[in-house]
Amino acid sequence: MIDSLSQDIISIIIPIYNVEEYLEQCIESVRNQSYYNLEIILVDDGSTDQSGEICNRYARKDPRIKVIHKKNSGPTETRRIGINSATGKYIGFVDADDFIDIEVYQKIYNIAEEYQAEMVHFGYYTDDTNSVQGTSTKIIHHKNIQKRESLLSQLFSLYPDSEICPALWSNMFKREFIVNHYGKVPDSQTYGEDLIVMCHCLIHVQNYVSVPEGFYHYRIREDSLSKENSENRLMEYYSLYSLLKSILIREGYTEYYINIVKKRFSLLSIQLLSELNNFFIPKYKYFDIEKLKGKRIILYGAGKVGIDYYHQICKYQNCKLILWLDQKEFYFEYATVQDVKKVKFQSYDIVLIAVYKKDVAEKIRKQLIDLGIDKKTILWSKPIGIFD
Repeated sequence: MIDSLSQDIISIIIPIYNVEEYLEQCIESVRNQSYYNLEIILVDDGSTDQSGEICNRYARKDPRIKVIHKKNSGPTETRRIGINSATGKYIGFVDADDFIDIEVYQKIYNIAEEYQAEMVHFGYYTDDTNSVQGTSTKIIHHKNIQKRESLLSQLFSLYPDSEICPALWSNMFKREFIVNHYGKVPDSQTYGEDLIVMCHCLIHVQNYVSVPEGFYHYRIREDSLSKENSENRLMEYYSLYSLLKSILIREGYTEYYINIVKKRFSLLSIQLLSELNNFFIPKYKYFDIEKLKGKRIILYGAGKVGIDYYHQICKYQNCKLILWLDQKEFYFEYATVQDVKKVKFQSYDIVLIAVYKKDVAEKIRKQLIDLGIDKKTILWSKPIGIFD
């Protein structure tokens, strides 16, 4: 029998939000792994059902379990907190409504050690199929990778026989490697952080292994976030496409690979639009939403740019929009635009000008200064076209 104390620690991060129906099966599948020396990190993202108490109960009976309770903020920050709390040589992920085979981490650890891999990729099963999905048909080892482009093409493929699943849970990573690349995800990203992280990882990995086996059981839930069909999801597609495009451009990838990403999100958008009767399609976004973090925002401008900024800022939960202004008061069905003179009676940190042309922005800036607004609080930059 292997002495568990001589084994390297593997940290397993489970983000949790209102999954009491599935959580025990998930935790049991991790606790019962044949590889014993696990650090099991349960991050409760402000659950309002019994999920938090289930976590506490398991922590009382298994010393390998660490529970973190936090205010609800979504999966990106929840995973980040788990990653930053991990101490293992390797890190894996399991979603709280899924479960894993008993041998997965023993087998994947052995492969990681044999190849000294920074990441090991494996497949999964869904609850409506018995065939392995999302991985290679034979073991693949890339060292000092020359075929990085083929990995990215697989990552962005929509075909069911794609050899790379974009989910983090379909991999085990060296801790330093995933800490570095997860750190590149913006705090504001509420959708698609898996795909962003996987993109960074495949661009920079030097030692990658893919195995043709499936160990993960992905549960398809009708009420899951991934099944949500809404105008908000359409905006998230555009935002995620834009971010991935900027990553590829920055890393020197050609238009060919950018078009692969565009095709993926165009197809997703068409599928979604076919299910929506009325929808809002943004064209512009503010280029540096992180600059607004923790700020009280006054938005000036209610044209196309202003409407797009309004939706973007409302979606970004780390700042507060306190007033929307234009030359005169008028109404949308979802918001009221106030007369610009109301700016004098508000407490704020930033006045964000939402117009496309620089000369128009300068006229507005002068008007705001004449109204007594501190010029240091006024921001304008040319809006980014989401599909430019």
